[in-house]
Amino acid sequence: MSVQKLNTGSTMDQRFARLGVAKSATRAGPKSVFGMVSGAPSCGKTNLFMSCPDAYIVNVDQASMPASNADDIHAGVWPGVNEQGQSIDTDGKAFLMKWEKVQEKVDLLKELAENNQPRPGLVVFDTLAGLLSLGQEYLTRKSGKTDFKQLDGRRAYDDLYALIINACADLRRCGYGVWLCCHIVNRTIQVGEDRYEDRPKLTITGGFWQRLFWQLEISMVLTAEWDMVSKEVEQDTGRKGTDGKPVVRKRTVTEKARKHILTVNREEFSGITKGKVEFPDVVVPRVGSWAAFENAYTNS
Repeated sequence: MSVQKLNTGSTMDQRFARLGVAKSATRAGPKSVFGMVSGAPSCGKTNLFMSCPDAYIVNVDQASMPASNADDIHAGVWPGVNEQGQSIDTDGKAFLMKWEKVQEKVDLLKELAENNQPRPGLVVFDTLAGLLSLGQEYLTRKSGKTDFKQLDGRRAYDDLYALIINACADLRRCGYGVWLCCHIVNRTIQVGEDRYEDRPKLTITGGFWQRLFWQLEISMVLTAEWDMVSKEVEQDTGRKGTDGKPVVRKRTVTEKARKHILTVNREEFSGITKGKVEFPDVVVPRVGSWAAFENAYTNS
């Protein structure tokens, strides 16, 4: 007769001693995940990452940074842009942006991680549409064609999607957080005989989204909404006090203002948002956007 031994009282690492069990927390911080932020153009996506001092933004769209003061840019940004709209490299010279330039940065980031040299904590590709455009041009040129449509349809798109996802996966394996920025546009659809609705749609193909979505740990939407806000202002009364200084009166005024909100829970963005860590909508200020998001994420 055999005697059965029960595991009652033994810890997980004791039961799986030969396999090994992680003894620390298994939830990555917001700087270390594979994530995406989507939103309408000029809604504050780039500004969110500019306020993160540990971020390295690959400015794929070769766009101007949304900051009137250089001191507001806390992240590393490459490439820069000159007054003529040309991409500027680290040596100050203009260059033509191609996929090879992006791949060079990915390879360098991998080398820095392998050698444990100073490096950023997260890499941001701004935007995903820009990466797709560079990838299409690269694959077309590599095949000796003049138009991406001349390539073998399904295989060409497979190669394009793999090019981008593999670059992100390589960085993730090296310990970097990877974030993507993506645009959202409204698509008008018919929901009744004489009724139409505007629904949000990503500016990437459905095939690419199917391959990417499940790999993301978090996918957020950043919205810019108008709201009525109250603030206190000082008004000169036209009189002077006993000390000879103008007498001012404080009063509260209500005005229309634009506020930026990060969300992972809204029903209208179902199919775009997801998150292993859920948190309430976050109002992100222009200054300190990343800190506001990070605080909501870590405290959820």
